Amino acid sequence: MKVLHFLFLTLISVLYSCSSDEHDLDFTVEKQDIKIARSFGVRIGILSGNKDYSINNLNPDIAETYIAYGDGEYGSIVIKPIQKGKATIEVTDNVCHTSIIIKAEVVDNEIGTIIRESNHPLLKEGGFLWFKEDEKRSFRVTIQDVNIGEGLYSIYKSEKKYRLSLAYKDDGGNEVTEVYDIGESDYSALYALDTVLNLDLFKTTRSAPPPKAYWLRMKGIDNEYNINSIASTDEGYDIEGGAR
Repeated sequence: MKVLHFLFLTLISVLYSCSSDEHDLDFTVEKQDIKIARSFGVRIGILSGNKDYSINNLNPDIAETYIAYGDGEYGSIVIKPIQKGKATIEVTDNVCHTSIIIKAEVVDNEIGTIIRESNHPLLKEGGFLWFKEDEKRSFRVTIQDVNIGEGLYSIYKSEKKYRLSLAYKDDGGNEVTEVYDIGESDYSALYALDTVLNLDLFKTTRSAPPPKAYWLRMKGIDNEYNINSIASTDEGYDIEGGAR
């Protein structure tokens, strides 16, 4: 009986060894449901854990995943998109055998511009103009996370001049097409749009310039509108982040 009692106490000690330190018991991450722009990876921070993890990626054709142990105190889960689609990723803490399921959806790239100055009835100051890299080349306008307009865009180079075209329906339901000269924009803003939206504006493969400023300046052609906004690459990369 003494031997059985000793074995029982030993088993209890092993089962609850993880609870001797609350950091050893808990395995938690920043988020478990995330959308990721197709051309950009993301790191999900591990809030607590035992620094001994394994990953079971059920959709390796959608995204590549691995653990970065050098990130923060407990490491992070790195997800690098391969193509659009949904991925289920199971991450296990091998010490306390706790598993967490991460649902990741790879979506089209998107970049936002924060409107700072405008005389346009739709593109109002304080709003966001979002460009999406989808087949239709669609844009949307939001104020305080609420969609107030949408349409199609085209950004192109014509006779060494950069142009932006917006097509949408006005408040009266009429089809409207507006063309803007964006040649006076900061090069960094044009470069950001080109990179995120894969516009192929710049034929060279030079690296990105130092980001002195990201002003996208839209000067109306055959219309009276002038809009100045800041291209916000951070908002485009982190689909779940920030006000839109």
